[in-house]
Amino acid sequence: MAEWARQQQDMAKQVITTDEVPWHLNADRPTERLTRVGGLDISFLEPQCCPRGQQHSPLAHNNGAPAPAVDTAASSSTTEIAIAATTTTTTITGTSPSSSMITISENEPGASAGALSSSGAQPTQWWDDQRDPAEDSEQRSASCGPSVAALVVLSFPDMRVLYEDYEPVDLSIPYLPGYLGFRECDAYGRLLKRVQASANQPQVLLVDGCGVLHPRRCGSACQVGVMSGYPTVGVSKNLLAVDGLDRFAVRRQLQEATEATATAAKVKTTPASSSQAAKQASAALATAVSVRDVQVPLVGLSGAVHGIALCPGLSKKPLYISVGHRLSLLTAVELVRQCCVHRVPEPIRQADLRSRQWLRDHYLVTC
Repeated sequence: MAEWARQQQDMAKQVITTDEVPWHLNADRPTERLTRVGGLDISFLEPQCCPRGQQHSPLAHNNGAPAPAVDTAASSSTTEIAIAATTTTTTITGTSPSSSMITISENEPGASAGALSSSGAQPTQWWDDQRDPAEDSEQRSASCGPSVAALVVLSFPDMRVLYEDYEPVDLSIPYLPGYLGFRECDAYGRLLKRVQASANQPQVLLVDGCGVLHPRRCGSACQVGVMSGYPTVGVSKNLLAVDGLDRFAVRRQLQEATEATATAAKVKTTPASSSQAAKQASAALATAVSVRDVQVPLVGLSGAVHGIALCPGLSKKPLYISVGHRLSLLTAVELVRQCCVHRVPEPIRQADLRSRQWLRDHYLVTC
């Protein structure tokens, strides 16, 4: 790990945290517009479906064919067929046969490396801060089962799927929080090399993982960006222990920001009329406005701003956004916000959903 830490420190020096891109999010001229956003994510074998040592029976591969579209009706029951993959070098490359969105229910596992409250007390505020069982499941999966990386490219700003590709992940590299880039980036690099031949090459990448919000300021998003040259953004569902940051304190700040915004919205929408209907309409409007896209800066004990905690839309569960490479924090957060159809930004969400479906379609576990 000492060598990995040294490599991360060296790469951190190469990270660019200002906007060095030819496009703008709200550009008027077509030549300056952002039109394609890529999402990178990895899916793992579910441990409850295939315990350690369980035998896998791969289904026949459809080599060289485009990845199949997800059947939303069939995928709604995830217990009928277990997820599995092997470390074979077989891949499927191609453009999605359908530009329609996948709308199956989300299962949003994440890495587990959040900072604990110094008091040890469990919060009772408006958020649900108990650990998500899916998050622990993914960690166990990452340790005991095969996995596949996915690159999905979507149009911007309408979020239509343009391209998808998959690559097995080398699980001989251990799963170590803070060093996940060394396990993930080889597979990501192969995906990014192949997409260069496509007309749907992404202009920016959203990576499921950390950027500079990392103990050595070099999470997976930074490694992908520095190694590939792409502009990248780190999007994490969990907060790493960086510079004294505490996830409970951050969520208290989000609650306070929500309440302050609600109060301001209520004042602004106070009706001139005293009728009950007007008051009810005003209250409903204030509530709708108050809870959308609440965010607070992640300021460490050193005074440095490491990222932004964002609750997209009406969600009360934050995402932790940080610069990966070649973007400012302001642009990174605004890009993520505009990509959020649901809680997780759509490029990452589609990469997650489609990689899970790819595993279901191509491998069968005998449990």
